[in-house]
Amino acid sequence: MRFQHYTSALRAWIVFAIYDNVPFAIGVVEFRDGLWRNVSINPGAMKLLDLTSPPPAGLTLAELGFNAERQQFWHTLFDRATTTAAPSTTERRDPEKKRDYVVSVVPLGRSGGDDRCGFFVEDITARKQKDAEISQGRLEAILNFQTLVTDLTGLEIANGSMLDEGTAAAEAMMMCHRLKEGAAETHPTFFVSAACHPQTIDI
Repeated sequence: MRFQHYTSALRAWIVFAIYDNVPFAIGVVEFRDGLWRNVSINPGAMKLLDLTSPPPAGLTLAELGFNAERQQFWHTLFDRATTTAAPSTTERRDPEKKRDYVVSVVPLGRSGGDDRCGFFVEDITARKQKDAEISQGRLEAILNFQTLVTDLTGLEIANGSMLDEGTAAAEAMMMCHRLKEGAAETHPTFFVSAACHPQTIDI
């Protein structure tokens, strides 16, 4: 059965169950009296803001404990989403907690004449650390490959790349060009093996 075929009460229960239990910060704010104010935040947002209990509706970002820089960041996102009527997503680093987040803001239209936005914050610190480890592993693999090629061929240098073959070949050509002594215009010719793939020769 599709979600839209459920009863309205069941759909509401599912939405609130997700809202209260997902491990992300989710909330709704509205623009009233010239300031963005809290409407509702889930337990994930309470944890992010170091709150022990749900804050009352109507509190400004400053009253929620946001410093001037964080207020400016969120005001900019909410204003942009409202002006463009389109969702926006950005990454943000919290230097105090040393955490990285993906922040998404979605315009929710108007309620009682006030603009509303929903926000979603995901902690990606562990993922970014893993990405850095993967990148380091790739660099080590390339270095090992280059060392292997120089050992097998007796060549002075070798090039390895995680890019597609054509781009990697162009990168190797540029490296050779820069290492050649003398002005670049005095050695503009490359000799390319006919055994290379046509797309590589084209580049």
